[in-house]
Amino acid sequence: MNAKLLLSGAEVERRLPLPVCIAAVEDAFRQHALGSVAAPGILGMHGAAGSFHVKAGFLSVEGSSYFAAKLNANFPANAKQGLPTIQGAVILLDAANGTPLAILDSISITALRTAAASAVAAKYLARPECDTALICGCGGQAFAQLAALLRVRTPRRILAYDTDRRRMAAFAAAFTGRVAPIEDLGEAARSSDIIVTCTTAERYFITREMVRPGAFIAAVGADNEHKQEIEPLLLAEAKVVTDLTEQAARIGDLHHAINAGVMSAADVHAQLGEVIAGRRPGRERPDEIIVFDSTGTGLQDVAAAIAAYRNALQEETAMKGRLPTFVLAGAAAVSAQAQSEGFDTTKPGALPPGWESGVTGKGQPRWSVQADATAPSAPHVLQQSGAGTFPWCVKKDVSLPDGYVEVKFKPMQGREDQAGGLVWRWKDGDNYYVARANALENNVSLYYTEKGRRNTLKYVNAPVPANTWHTLRVEFSGSRIRVALDGKVHIELEDRHIAGAGAVGVWTKADSVTSFDDFAYGK
Repeated sequence: MNAKLLLSGAEVERRLPLPVCIAAVEDAFRQHALGSVAAPGILGMHGAAGSFHVKAGFLSVEGSSYFAAKLNANFPANAKQGLPTIQGAVILLDAANGTPLAILDSISITALRTAAASAVAAKYLARPECDTALICGCGGQAFAQLAALLRVRTPRRILAYDTDRRRMAAFAAAFTGRVAPIEDLGEAARSSDIIVTCTTAERYFITREMVRPGAFIAAVGADNEHKQEIEPLLLAEAKVVTDLTEQAARIGDLHHAINAGVMSAADVHAQLGEVIAGRRPGRERPDEIIVFDSTGTGLQDVAAAIAAYRNALQEETAMKGRLPTFVLAGAAAVSAQAQSEGFDTTKPGALPPGWESGVTGKGQPRWSVQADATAPSAPHVLQQSGAGTFPWCVKKDVSLPDGYVEVKFKPMQGREDQAGGLVWRWKDGDNYYVARANALENNVSLYYTEKGRRNTLKYVNAPVPANTWHTLRVEFSGSRIRVALDGKVHIELEDRHIAGAGAVGVWTKADSVTSFDDFAYGK
């Protein structure tokens, strides 16, 4: 195959939901422990204001072999300039013949695969019961870490700490009361069963006396020799599990413990893959402290890249009958064929760039990005929480005459309505098509709105459980319209009321509180 696919951050997030990423990373670690794949490689270089590293690895999935290399730039001061701390690209190739298969945004790959490794480690090393979890460091990685952790453990209480108080408050606020910001790190750590550290610290801040018996610590931040989060004495007294011991001994928290003379690489209990494969035990006592030294490996990158690529391949093949061929220089071609948005790059409380909200009729809808750890592509969703006749939110910078539009939605509350909808050929707030799935009525409906009046084309009965994520998809070409819910086509007909190009977006009715994720569209 000669296809080259370019996946933006939003497209990676849509095609790499956390459960898929967690499973892929777990399997990659298992394969490595069983000797099925070669050890991944790493190269790092430092600049004046930041560092660059390349992480690479091989992996086989269902009989196909792949190679991936990730080039990441890590510039801690970028946040002050409104830039990402970590950014770069992943290139995925066919390991059998060297053909480039995909180029993927590395911000999303890095966040998801790092969080996935922490979740896998917690699954095997943390106690099953967890009263309190503590997230240290409230930057972009924190959202993915918490979302992944909640896939494997259900803490009653979640605490957050950051030296930047405003960032800490914003992180807590994004989870609408579920996360509590704290001032006393020592007290919070002593009360926590699980501690996740995802900072850029260069001096340890979690010490032995701060950690209670039985705690599990996922130490994520130390991915070069200058970073450090965990006191060497704590590592020396704990059971240490690494992603890769050789790498952790060079750049992880383990590196600092070795330099301090309190332990050696031989003192490491196991690599995570060995625990997953059953070659080494995980937790053996409820009171033992276990530290997972996560430095980030090319193994995780290739696993995540393969999963995203294969999902994209299946989706494009199903939609077009073939995978379009793209080249890196042809990013505009990707936009013309298919685009997606997971809303994770927008700060909670705001509308995504390029989107506009309003209402057909009367009312005061409230559209904004919010945090939702249950989202298919956590941590963020687009949510409508106000009320109006027909609230809508559209991507105004898109104009499609024919194509498809798709979204995942979760109807949560509403006395009059609990629905998720899609709009297309949207001319303005009074003229557009809309397809809707309603949890209160358990049906799927198709309408056209002309001069502000909604007109029914067809509706059919269909199960739409509330507080559950569903996928709504509309395909439109000329007069033909096809509406599918959760992969099943419910409506297929011809209608000519609204022709020509228009914007696409999402829609609700009345007081429906609905969350949307993985919005996608294309020709």
